[in-house]
Amino acid sequence: MFDIFDCFSKLIRGALTPYLSYKDSHYVVAATALEPRLAYTAIVEQATADAESFLGVPAIATYATLTFVKFQTLGEAIGAGYPFNSSD
Repeated sequence: MFDIFDCFSKLIRGALTPYLSYKDSHYVVAATALEPRLAYTAIVEQATADAESFLGVPAIATYATLTFVKFQTLGEAIGAGYPFNSSD
């Protein structure tokens, strides 16, 4: 899973677009999808699952690793904007 949200929790790029894998070294987001002078959060999730059966009882375990990356675009704000805050 790879999602990008703006500082107002608006989904910019979501799971309905093509999936990324560990083989992908980069992904380009169209400049028209981002507003100037806004803070964004990119979230990457890598999940694996195990399935097991013990005495006829099925069990499933999922292990997920999430990585969050915060960034801000440059330029003059349209409207109020939202300055990047490293404590967010």
